[in-house]
Amino acid sequence: MGVYFMNLELLGWDNTFAEALEALSQPTWIPARILSVDKSSYSIAGEFGETIGKISGRYRYMAHDQSHLPAVGDWVAITISDQDNFGLIHALLPRTSCLSRKVAGTVIGEQVIASNVDTVFIIAGLDHDFNLRRIERYIAVIRNSGAQPVLVLNKLDLIGENNTLDDIRQSIEAIAFDIPIHFISVINNKGLPELLSYFINGSTVSLIGSSGVGKSTLTNYFLGSDKQRIFETRADDSRGRHTTTRRQLFLLPFGGMLIDTPGMRELQLWIDDDSIDLGFNDINNFKQSCRFNDCTHSHEPGCAVQEAISEGIISSKRLGNFNKMKRELNYLEKRQKESGWDTRLADRKHGKLRHNVLKNRKKENSNSF
Repeated sequence: MGVYFMNLELLGWDNTFAEALEALSQPTWIPARILSVDKSSYSIAGEFGETIGKISGRYRYMAHDQSHLPAVGDWVAITISDQDNFGLIHALLPRTSCLSRKVAGTVIGEQVIASNVDTVFIIAGLDHDFNLRRIERYIAVIRNSGAQPVLVLNKLDLIGENNTLDDIRQSIEAIAFDIPIHFISVINNKGLPELLSYFINGSTVSLIGSSGVGKSTLTNYFLGSDKQRIFETRADDSRGRHTTTRRQLFLLPFGGMLIDTPGMRELQLWIDDDSIDLGFNDINNFKQSCRFNDCTHSHEPGCAVQEAISEGIISSKRLGNFNKMKRELNYLEKRQKESGWDTRLADRKHGKLRHNVLKNRKKENSNSF
């Protein structure tokens, strides 16, 4: 049934997950990775191939909320039925990274977009979709997840003059800092081969962005086939219909994995304060030189941030977005404390620190050869 995987490493399995599975002390449980989620049904893959699975009654009872249920990219412990090859999911293995947002509306809760992701491509179009403030928000969310953000700016074919592209490059570099930036055209196959370097050694890459920016076309390029449906975007505002209706993990023919996600109309924050600071480290660096420790960076004398704005080093719009996200986060944290969510975020922060330690250890081991 489906593709037979010769080994778990093709799916991103490593010693971290192996140790977590062993700690469960259940010899009959075997590992599987979540490929997609369809209500209460899960498409899973492992050494057995691909099959359908559901979570056990005990697991569902023990889960605190939706964020503790399996999401695309998760590793789970399962048993396989000998009769129909059906998988029963017993436990969720600890996530090394978790890309999340707040659920829509006024409800306080976390929606896991994808997990155990190494790199996230922020896909934006060089047309009406190009929005620096939205990209700043994406960067903060990805920083919080523990994954590495990469900016992929599509529709290079729409840029006519070099001066325009230079202006865009400068505006992006002013907010991206150490984040890799790629200018591509999926229509003209320009800049796409350079993206293949992120899919190595069982790495998982996720795509995130609005509808109509080219995520499905890019997915088809990596897959080498037209598995994802593509519709035309509207010419007046570059908006596209949701061609991808669910999150799905694909095993790529040249190695590595890709998680495609539906276009996002909104991305409400579900992060900690440090992640915003990391995404706006230019503002934070200037904050250290303000005359007053409680400076609001609006009207106080001796404000280093306002001085940087007057000198054109930081844009006032960037500061405005920074303050807006801080206010949104303060309100979220207040609501989280009222509902008991603040303790769970503390656990998440500990997990993110653990992920960074493991990632640095992997890098050190690879450099030693």
